[in-house]
Amino acid sequence: MHQPRPHRIVDLDHISTSAQLIPETQSAPAILSEFPQETHHPFHHHPTIPPHWVPPPPHAPADYPYPMYYAPYPIYQNPQPRLESPRSTTPKFKIEYSSIHATFLATIKDADSLKDRKSWVKWNEGVCQAVGDGFALGHICDEPPHGTPWTEWNTPLIRPTVPSQPTRKEIEARLKWDKNDGWVSSILTARLSDEARNHLPPMIDDRGERRTARQIYLRLKAAYQAAPDRKACLRIQDELLNSQIHGMDIEKFNLKWSSTLTTLRNYGYDIPWDTLISKYISKLPSGPRYVYLKQTLEEDFDQPGVIPNRDLFDKFAIRLENTRNRELLDLADSGGETEGLTKYV
Repeated sequence: MHQPRPHRIVDLDHISTSAQLIPETQSAPAILSEFPQETHHPFHHHPTIPPHWVPPPPHAPADYPYPMYYAPYPIYQNPQPRLESPRSTTPKFKIEYSSIHATFLATIKDADSLKDRKSWVKWNEGVCQAVGDGFALGHICDEPPHGTPWTEWNTPLIRPTVPSQPTRKEIEARLKWDKNDGWVSSILTARLSDEARNHLPPMIDDRGERRTARQIYLRLKAAYQAAPDRKACLRIQDELLNSQIHGMDIEKFNLKWSSTLTTLRNYGYDIPWDTLISKYISKLPSGPRYVYLKQTLEEDFDQPGVIPNRDLFDKFAIRLENTRNRELLDLADSGGETEGLTKYV
């Protein structure tokens, strides 16, 4: 039979005295060593598989606001400051040409198509509204009267000229103008009667150039706009006689004279061709080439049997443009400016 283990008498006074001599950190093991120790361990670890060691996470500084996002390594800082891309001062927006065209067709219905002078006012109002919404009024408008400031709404836009060796910017400007002019032409021809279409200029003229929106508008305006009274025609004539050549832009100067004379003729106004052609010759520039041209035109004009009329004016205008083109070609050969050079000489 199992014999109970006799109790061992422990001298508590001796233990308390020993505890005073042993440091505090060693007092507990010294006391427990007097009792039986358990040597049985119910759970055993496999001796060949060491426990996995997981490194402790780095501790964020005390003043770090978000310790869960703390990175133990410093973030790379670019020593060069980041340069901000300059912002364009021109606002970027897209003009919805198709939407403007649809609005025009909804406003000017087929019954409101241009067919006579009575329908001109409403048709012209719709055209100007649509073209203005597309920021292209310069393709059909005339120069403002004297004393009126020039703005984007009343400044004529002439087709940009391209030199013999154009730059990319010059080519893009020409293509942009052609695109806008084609859109304006589509507005002008969208609501026309068959009779009104008979007044349109040919698609390709004798020079091989495509008709412009300005040519279309001037033809329709001359045919259907109500003729003003004689006093208004005299005022138009005086504005033409007081016009000048600005910046040696001969093409623009001739365009103004040609369109105004066409308007006066379609109004039924009796044009004093003798006075107008003489005044036109007197406005030529003062360069050596133009002095010679002026003398030649005056001699031809004073020839017996010459009848002052529109055909004579057109011949003089073409000779003036040819003189300007030859001057620009000479400047191009010498390395000078070529702005304003046309393709025909």
